[in-house]
Amino acid sequence: MADQKVEIVAGPSNIRQKRRSDLLIGSEGIQSSTAKKARIASDENKQVQCLKFIIYSYEKIKTKTLKMIDENMENITIANQISDIIFLVFSILRGRANGSDENTERRATNKNKCFIRSMGKTYTITIDDAIKCCEEAASEAEVEFKRYDINDPKNWYETAASHIAFFMGNGLRMRELRKEPNNMFIIKYGDRTKSFPVKKYGLNGYHCILLRGSKYSSKEREALAQYVGPMTSLLLHIRSDEKSRKKWTNVARRVMAHVPMIDEILEVTKGRRAKEVRNLICTLANILLVCGGQDNRMFFPLNMLAKAYRFAVNKDDILIDEEKHPMPYVGGDTLLRGFNASGNGGFYLYNLCCLTEFVLEGAFNSVEAQQVLFHSIFGTEIEDLSILEQMTALDTWNTRKQFGDKFQKMTTCGSSTKFHPVRVIKYSNLASGPQSDLLATAYLQTLAVPVMGGLRNKHFTHAFFEQMSSRTRSSMVPKTIPQITLTLTNIWAQLTKNLLEAGGEIHCGMSKWRLTAGMDIVNGGPEVDDVLCSSTQIRISNS
Repeated sequence: MADQKVEIVAGPSNIRQKRRSDLLIGSEGIQSSTAKKARIASDENKQVQCLKFIIYSYEKIKTKTLKMIDENMENITIANQISDIIFLVFSILRGRANGSDENTERRATNKNKCFIRSMGKTYTITIDDAIKCCEEAASEAEVEFKRYDINDPKNWYETAASHIAFFMGNGLRMRELRKEPNNMFIIKYGDRTKSFPVKKYGLNGYHCILLRGSKYSSKEREALAQYVGPMTSLLLHIRSDEKSRKKWTNVARRVMAHVPMIDEILEVTKGRRAKEVRNLICTLANILLVCGGQDNRMFFPLNMLAKAYRFAVNKDDILIDEEKHPMPYVGGDTLLRGFNASGNGGFYLYNLCCLTEFVLEGAFNSVEAQQVLFHSIFGTEIEDLSILEQMTALDTWNTRKQFGDKFQKMTTCGSSTKFHPVRVIKYSNLASGPQSDLLATAYLQTLAVPVMGGLRNKHFTHAFFEQMSSRTRSSMVPKTIPQITLTLTNIWAQLTKNLLEAGGEIHCGMSKWRLTAGMDIVNGGPEVDDVLCSSTQIRISNS
C-alpha cells in the first residue's frame, strides 16, 4: 500500500476561514483589505483604551501589593502573576456588569485573596482591593464596566479579554518550558492535580510539539482556545461532555481543516475510550508532524508593554543606540495603536524593550534568562534552534537537558538575573496554519514546528524515516475504526515516500524575512530574499 498513489485532498469543503487582520489582537473577524477606514480607526482607539486599562491595572495592583511605585517594573516574574490577577478580576467585573452573581467567580476560584510570590517572600492583595484597582484603571482609561449590546461599538470586553489572555499566556508558556507534556491536566482539587497520560491515546515523546496547552487549566484553555496544539484540541473534543464539546470540536476542525476526512474523524472519535482510537490518533499525529500547523501569537509579559508605554508618557530621556536599535522610536498611544501579537507591531515592541534591562527570578544566568523570555514570548520552544540562531544576535541556544533543573523553585529560591532581551536581527510574521504542502518537522524530540513564517529549507534525517516506519508498523493491530485508520496510514506512507524522493528536504514558509534595522511600527522592516536553513534540534529536546 505504501507504493500506491494516494491523493492528498483538502479538508471539508464547507470550512471557510476568514482572513485575519494583523492590526489588532482582538480583531480576528475584521478583514484588513476591506474594512472601512473609520472602522479601523475606531478599533485602534478601542485597542488603545483597552491596553491603557490593562497597564493602569498592572501598575495599581503592583503598587497596592508590593507598596512600590517604580521599583520592580522590570521584574517579569511579578508581572506574570499580576496578569493572572487582572484576568480573574476582569472576569468578576465583566460578569457583574452582565448581571451575574458578583460572587460567582469568587466561589469558583475559592479565593478571597491573591498572592504574589517573589524572591522567597509572599505578598497578598484582597480580591476587593484588586477590584478597586481595576475599577480605577477603567475610569482613567475611559472604559466602563456595564452591560453592552452585542453590536454596541463601545463594547470593549472582547478586545480587552483577548489582550489580557495573551499577557497571561507568557506565564503559562514559562510553566510549559519546565517539562514535556506527558500528562494532560484535567482538574485541580486543592493542592492535588488530576491528569491522564497522553500515551493512552498513542501519543509519544515526539508528539509533544502538538500538545501545547495540555497543562493549562480549564479557564486558561478557554481563554486561549485558538492557540492550543492540534492534539490538545482533539483530546479535549474526545473527552469533553456534550455541553462543552462543541467548542473543542470547532477548534480541532479549524486547525486540522486541511486533513482528509476531518469531519468523519471528529464524529467517530467523540466520547470514545482511549484504546478504541489510539492507533487512529497516533497515525493522525504522525501526519500532522509532516503537514500540520498551528496558530501562533506573541505572549508578552505585561511589564514590557507598560515600560515601553511609559518611555514616552514620562518623556524619559532615551539614548537610542543606532547599532542596536536602528529604527524610529515611538511610545505612548502611538505604540499602543500599532501594537499587535503576530507581526510588525510585536517585533517593534520587543526590539524596543531590548534597550532596557529586565529581571527574571530563578537560578538562570543572563543568557539562559534571555532564552526563557524569548521562548515564552514567541512560543519558540517548538521551533528549530538553528532558525533562532540565524534570526537573533544569540549564536547558541540551549536544549531542555542543558537547562537542567534551573526552572525549579523560580519564585522561592531567592535568586534573580538582570539581563537585556536577546536582539532580533531578522523576523517574519508568526506562522498561522500549514506553511507548505508538506509542512514537515523532524525526528523524535528534535521535531520542530515552524513558529516564524519566513522562508526556509527543511531537512529530514534517515533516522526520522526509520523511526516513523517503526512506529507505523508497531501500530498495525486490529483497528476499532479500520477504514479511517487505513486511509490515514496510506496517506502517511505516501508522505514519507514523497519526502524521501525529495532528499528529505522541502521548501516552506509563507512570507519573506524582514530586517529589524530601519523598521517602523506600521510598515515593518525592509524585506530580504534570505531562505533560512533548519537543523534537527529544538529546545524541548532531551539531547
